[in-house]
Amino acid sequence: MSIPIIDAHAHYGKWFFPIYASDMRSIKDLMLRFNMKAAICSSSKAIVYNLIEGNRELFQSLDPSSGIYGYVTVNPNYLELSKDETKRYLELPEFRGVKFHTTYSGVPIDSKEFRELIEYAEPYDKPFLLHTYSQKDVRDVENLAKRFGGVKFIMGHMGGTETSWTGKNWKSAISASSEYSNIYLEICMTHLEAGKIEEAVERVGSQRILYGSDMTLLNPAHTIGMIMSSEISKEDKERIFYINARGLFKI
Repeated sequence: MSIPIIDAHAHYGKWFFPIYASDMRSIKDLMLRFNMKAAICSSSKAIVYNLIEGNRELFQSLDPSSGIYGYVTVNPNYLELSKDETKRYLELPEFRGVKFHTTYSGVPIDSKEFRELIEYAEPYDKPFLLHTYSQKDVRDVENLAKRFGGVKFIMGHMGGTETSWTGKNWKSAISASSEYSNIYLEICMTHLEAGKIEEAVERVGSQRILYGSDMTLLNPAHTIGMIMSSEISKEDKERIFYINARGLFKI
């Protein structure tokens, strides 16, 4: 891979099902293999099990000299703890954003509790990576983008894929991003659909589209191939792979 990459959606740690790689050495090996200059990781443990332990273990493993940065994971079920975690880690240069997973927490993206966390984190001026895999998730991010115009929101998985294979979810995400300049589209997902990248570039422009791999759940080659095979310009590919994330995460 000749174009440098910044991975806007990576994970550190084991999951509750077998995966190829789970430790930091494995992440560094994948980064070297695919010419990744940086990766912003969230803790799998913080997402699905223990917020405090997961964020702490991630912090202890981060290596900015190798381009490995972190998202602090928050969970609105534990509002005050999440505020404490936000303050503890967003003040550190190793952490470049906030991660929230609505499915595992069971809390809607546009909930009162999560809005309170956004208000608390807004002064740090760091983006939020939000798991979006439904029409409702996309609408919720739209509501947040409207309410918090100074906060940058990344739609993880770009709305996701419906079993109808009509592209309704990601087409809605594209529409939302075209309407609100503080919404970024991150494109990794399990199931691929033709034309997604081309439509996003045409309607939004390549400046707010981000490469994300979902590693270590998925191999980075999965999404790299989706971008490289898309019918967009080399300049657009360079922005998606590297330039946009470098500016957004101030790397």
